[in-house]
Amino acid sequence: MRFNLQPIRWLALLCALVGSPAYSQSGSTLVGRVVKENTPVPQVEVSLHQVTAQRSGMIARAPSAADGSFSFVLPPSDSAGFNVFFVTVEHQGVRYFGAPVHRGEVPAGYSVAVFDTTSSLPGAVRIARRGVILFPETDGSWSANELIRVVNTARKTLVPAGGAPVWEFPLPEGATEFEVTEGDAANPELQVMGQRALFVGSLTPGPREIFVRYRLPADQPAIELNTLGVTDTFDVFIPEGAAQVTVSGLPDTKVTAVENQRFVQYSGTNLPTNHLIRVAWGGSGPPVDPVVAGLVVAVAILAVGTWLGFRNRDPLQALPQRRGPSPDAVPPTGSGARS
Repeated sequence: MRFNLQPIRWLALLCALVGSPAYSQSGSTLVGRVVKENTPVPQVEVSLHQVTAQRSGMIARAPSAADGSFSFVLPPSDSAGFNVFFVTVEHQGVRYFGAPVHRGEVPAGYSVAVFDTTSSLPGAVRIARRGVILFPETDGSWSANELIRVVNTARKTLVPAGGAPVWEFPLPEGATEFEVTEGDAANPELQVMGQRALFVGSLTPGPREIFVRYRLPADQPAIELNTLGVTDTFDVFIPEGAAQVTVSGLPDTKVTAVENQRFVQYSGTNLPTNHLIRVAWGGSGPPVDPVVAGLVVAVAILAVGTWLGFRNRDPLQALPQRRGPSPDAVPPTGSGARS
């Protein structure tokens, strides 16, 4: 069972988490600049988008001025709920997103950064975090949910060339029903070929979070996961008591709780390329209550998601459910994005 939530509700909650250091109290005009390496970018198309409880879409468009500046008069609020605005800029075939703002809380210094593009960035792409969350299903199979935070450390946007992906990662043997869920990658940007997931979109500077889901068959007793490159942090989460599970390749173990659901968390840091992690189980154990899983996901999305999780997708696009906590979202028991 999947626990679906209204995407507009999540967008409102996520945007509420985003802060800004300085605000204009007038709130009627959004004034900003398009910059590249702190240099103004003139004559690029700038679009203003609005999201309300009733609708979303582009509401204005204009080219940037000679000094890279743009200005949009914000329409009055048309609902008793929220009004969220953001700006997009098209540059060298890549779409860049500005931060979300609320009417009446317009940042005093709003800007959208764009970058040059390249098809090769040796050593610039690293894996900041990877987490695998496993949930037992009623038919004995397992639902696997992954968060991968890939970071482009360069000052250029990496774009595909000659049909080659800009980045890829292997899927475990036996994985089926692969899908992209919440996150910063739209479905057309992430494609599956055999047992590989290929990222064929543009990788802008900074972090990119990708959430994927796939199913592991009931008759498969184990999976093997290889690090995609040098990985800062790797976590595996399994509901406590879900099955007799052994995990090798991750040295640290603790119990983690969120929304009254307890997980055994296996962790490793600074793992080398092609480091092998093996997860083996004897049966799948009792399935997790889907309502509990839904609450876990709510906490996970709010903890992980700021604008980063929505900036490259239609805000009204259906938001499928991720079953399980994000590695960033589940604090250890007893303890407590890109900007």
